[in-house]
Amino acid sequence: MIIEKQIQKDSYKPRFCKVNKRYIQFMHKIDSRVSVKYNNRPFVILTIYINNNLYAVPLTSTTNRDRLAAGKKPRSNLITTKIIVQNVEIADLLYNNMFPVIESVLTDLHFNPLVDTFEINEERFIRKNWGKINAKAMSVYLMRYNTEGRNYHLLNKLCCDFKELEKSVSSFV
Repeated sequence: MIIEKQIQKDSYKPRFCKVNKRYIQFMHKIDSRVSVKYNNRPFVILTIYINNNLYAVPLTSTTNRDRLAAGKKPRSNLITTKIIVQNVEIADLLYNNMFPVIESVLTDLHFNPLVDTFEINEERFIRKNWGKINAKAMSVYLMRYNTEGRNYHLLNKLCCDFKELEKSVSSFV
């Protein structure tokens, strides 16, 4: 398996984007773990390339506190980064649901840094922790296919089939 990290001009910056709904639905047909439930939410776009593909990582405002209140289990730290501002979890990055994207399906979002919103707080956290976020995305991708790894069966169940999705990117019209 060849994993390639290409350095680009803006590779040190995360991007907040909306992804075309038709593209999300297309990806969901290939792997049902690509979430269409919240397809109006912004996605954090990783500007690192894994196998020559740009990846979108879903950002959700449903925190572990919300999940526990709804009677669900908390998300695993193995596949999630909790966005914490002033000791409060305000959102999560879901690496298990990341999927490859192409530029033509992305619309960049811009937030006013002078207005204190959840999005601005999320953006600050993500920029501050960008190196760790990129490394974790790559790690989840690699662990998903490491049949000798201790988390293989869990990740095989919880994560999208990234390689299968990668094969389908070029067939989106």
